[in-house]
Amino acid sequence: MEKNQYSEEIDLKQLAKKVILISKNRKKIFTTMLLIIMGLSIAYFIKVMIKPSYKSEVVLKSRFVRKDQLENIITKFNTAIQEEDTSITKNVYDVLMSCNIVKIEISEIKPDITSPDKDDKTKYYKLISFHSEKPNTVEIEKIAIVINQIKEIASQDNDIIEGKKRTEKAIAEIDSLVSVAFEAGNSFKNKMNMPGNMMVMNDLYKSLNDILARKTGLMYELTGYQTENIIFKASPLVLNKKITMPTIIFVIGFAIWFLICTVWVGGVLVFGDGE
Repeated sequence: MEKNQYSEEIDLKQLAKKVILISKNRKKIFTTMLLIIMGLSIAYFIKVMIKPSYKSEVVLKSRFVRKDQLENIITKFNTAIQEEDTSITKNVYDVLMSCNIVKIEISEIKPDITSPDKDDKTKYYKLISFHSEKPNTVEIEKIAIVINQIKEIASQDNDIIEGKKRTEKAIAEIDSLVSVAFEAGNSFKNKMNMPGNMMVMNDLYKSLNDILARKTGLMYELTGYQTENIIFKASPLVLNKKITMPTIIFVIGFAIWFLICTVWVGGVLVFGDGE
């Protein structure tokens, strides 16, 4: 047992000696590789610091537009940017170009304050635009045109159209019920002296109040389906420099260099003679 342990210890020492020998023999190559990789890392670092890119953010809110619907719209915009396609409407395309937008992203976020209404379906999204150059104040405000285009496209979605139709139909049915309830109430009002009619009238008014409350809720829901309300800004638009830890490039560069050297040394150990 002790002999096997001693043998393994000798093997490890020999392996370490081989690794050191291989590294020494290729010291110039490994050093040159490190200098090249670090040089590229420094060049990237300087580029980011001297000419940073920018990003603008704005929070949008909607009660009916889903994340996948917004992602489809944003994909159309990004495709238009890449392919210089003005089919999304020339006005919107001109805004994307004048603001130097190279990419747009959308992500769903949780609000800082939870709504007390458990049935509240409002969703919040962060719209992020990446700019190759810093847009001026006038240009950045034109992003509102992009948001308006998102509203237009979203309002034409089949689910939104069907939801609006269902709400309008429900309101029409309630109006019919209210009309019938008023006719019944007027009929009973003329017969108030008859036994039991007072109780019937109380039940009728209670039911009518419930129906009218339901209509109020549906009317509020219908306003959310209107194009101008389908999705809208819930925060001011903010412009920031997009510098995401540029120093990390040095760590990545060193890791790549170390990986190459490790693979190289491993390859020599397996296939070479270590010289």
